[in-house]
Amino acid sequence: MVFLGKNRKIFEDLNIYLPINSEEVFNICQNKVRTMEHLAKLGINMPKFIKLSKAEDIHVIDFMYPIIVKPSVGGGGSNNVFVVQNFSELKNITEFLFKYNAELVLQEYIGTPDNEFTVGVLFGKDGQLINSIAVKRIIENALSRRTMVPNLTGRTDLGSHLVISSGVSSGHIARWSSVTTICEKIAKSLNPTAPINIQCRKVGNEIIPFEINPRFSGTTSLRAMVGYNEPDILIRKDILGEKISTHFPYENGIIMRGLVEYSLEEK
Repeated sequence: MVFLGKNRKIFEDLNIYLPINSEEVFNICQNKVRTMEHLAKLGINMPKFIKLSKAEDIHVIDFMYPIIVKPSVGGGGSNNVFVVQNFSELKNITEFLFKYNAELVLQEYIGTPDNEFTVGVLFGKDGQLINSIAVKRIIENALSRRTMVPNLTGRTDLGSHLVISSGVSSGHIARWSSVTTICEKIAKSLNPTAPINIQCRKVGNEIIPFEINPRFSGTTSLRAMVGYNEPDILIRKDILGEKISTHFPYENGIIMRGLVEYSLEEK
């Protein structure tokens, strides 16, 4: 995606439509430290975070457990994302991750898994907002969660288990206006010209984002099933020149995913 974006002019000269955000958007969203710093500038309530450049710096951590530990760059689909509940776990995980990453982010674990949302905010190539949609994740099945561990911290506000979702989302799709309104504000601040996807949790009455992805979501196909077909909308708007109503209507629904098995004949 980054490579294609950097070579955008080649595609434009060939009259090929490229619904990919600018390098400036990638520079913010694909670095989790820059993402958090951008949210801080907007005055958005967000998890506390610390940039970690060497393992020894964990001795100055000043916020309570549990903590999310992840690479500052990369980690798509929740790869190499861990939840730690004490100093011993933090030490072991950071030592492991520093073998493969130059910089890590430690982030406060917030909320409960039953109030996690993945939110799409759609923009055309003219930078104008088209619409937004939220999926309230159902993370009770194995496909939809990367990690689930018993909560041993004594913090009952976080629920009985600490959960990190995977990139395979299922859930309840609806307007969720309290969620999409704040996500639209965040997305607009990036000046995007293609889809933005924001991960957040609702804690009390507050929507707290913890990650921004500057691309189509893994839930794009689920959204299309309720009448929110993002590729189709962009083709009709940006290529065919159709007028698309801002905040056009779509259906509510619960969409689940599963596995399909195939029997292949050996030859």
